[in-house]
Amino acid sequence: MSLGGERVLLLQYDIITDDTENPTAIVLHGKLIPIQIKTAQTEKESRFNEEEVVAPLNGQVAKIKAEIGRKVEQGDVVLVLEAMKMENEIVAPAPGILKEVWVQETEVVKKGTRLFRIEPA
Repeated sequence: MSLGGERVLLLQYDIITDDTENPTAIVLHGKLIPIQIKTAQTEKESRFNEEEVVAPLNGQVAKIKAEIGRKVEQGDVVLVLEAMKMENEIVAPAPGILKEVWVQETEVVKKGTRLFRIEPA
């Protein structure tokens, strides 16, 4: 088919949805192809959850144990957060490079405060 002088290919497919009406797959030429719909908001949330680590509780930053630019492995302690006289080790959720630390030692933080960002390796 031609449209505006350009040749275009028209595809016909069926959409498979889950019980919430979210597309989960398409059927194209008889093949089931899983799909995942991403909006700008879900993409932003996904990056936030993967790379940025937030304070799990209110507390005071007792010690920053990793240096910016350093490679960290999953489970490596990046900083220690003191809350109610207990030290809580905040670890790297995945391997990567520690790119940013947004807090300083002795800083008081609230639950949900961004602590650091790791760029996946």
